[in-house]
Amino acid sequence: MYRLKGFTLVELLVVIAIIGVLVALLLPAVQSAREAARRMQCANNLKQIALGFHNYETIYKVLPAETMTTGTHGPTAYVLTLPMFEQGPLFDRLAAIGFGSQSAYWMASANAKTPLIRAALDGFMVKMYRCPSAMFPKFRSIADTQQMVGTYPMIAGSNLHQTTDHNGPNGTHCSAGGLFTGIYPRRFAEATDGTSNTMMLGEQSNWVAGQKDVYRNAFSDSGPWMGVKNTRIPNGDGTFSSTGSHDAGPNTTDMRTFASTTIRDAPNPRGAAAYMVNVQCNTPLVSAHPGGVQVALGDGSVRLVSDNVDLATYKRLADRDDGNPLGDF
Repeated sequence: MYRLKGFTLVELLVVIAIIGVLVALLLPAVQSAREAARRMQCANNLKQIALGFHNYETIYKVLPAETMTTGTHGPTAYVLTLPMFEQGPLFDRLAAIGFGSQSAYWMASANAKTPLIRAALDGFMVKMYRCPSAMFPKFRSIADTQQMVGTYPMIAGSNLHQTTDHNGPNGTHCSAGGLFTGIYPRRFAEATDGTSNTMMLGEQSNWVAGQKDVYRNAFSDSGPWMGVKNTRIPNGDGTFSSTGSHDAGPNTTDMRTFASTTIRDAPNPRGAAAYMVNVQCNTPLVSAHPGGVQVALGDGSVRLVSDNVDLATYKRLADRDDGNPLGDF
């Protein structure tokens, strides 16, 4: 009489243990491969936005302004360049609403046309405007709508530039040394340091110093669509505000910046300073990818700037015309 052969309990446990070890060995490699793919997609997003800005300058002879405002929170460059990113129908809808003083892009505004803008952008996601590894939620709530959370602020300059106003709210330093300076549209020709030596865009895809749910980034809960309302730009201390100090009410004294940042700290700072306040001038570049932050340069290339970059070099990279030589980055 034959007995059916099978695994003993000990053999079965050994097989299960071996499979467990193999899974444990393979899982980090799979996760690493997925993160590498997400990082590559993030770099491609930055590159496509940079090329879109180049196309805009080719057509209009200037870069898109950080915002287009008549004294209210106007649309940002991310609205103005929507047609460059195959989002023409959305742009046409917003253009039909209008971009004047009654079209505030602060989604809680009581301005006449803001409800129409809210409705057009409610739940709308431009995937290119968001890092796939971003730790933030995809949307934030405001005025009964869901507005996307963007992750690629424009670079206004650094706090080393001669235009810097050091009197911003919470001790912030506000610069106009970069390629995106409020309502004033720049040209690539103004990047006399060279477009390959001047940042256009950076990455804000993670919480500062791991402080989850504390927004210290350049975008408000109105999304990447909302820009500054101040019709002035910094040109030294006491110039960004018409009174020399911040007041969020009048349109010439609001020293907050939206959708852009002035470089002050190294990439991925380990601590959070008091001046790192949401939508104020010095929200740092912070990445969900290891080792540094990705930035798009004026020539359209994308680089990973190391966490260990020399801080002076990093700041000079943010300015278009300081004339200082760059170190390695």
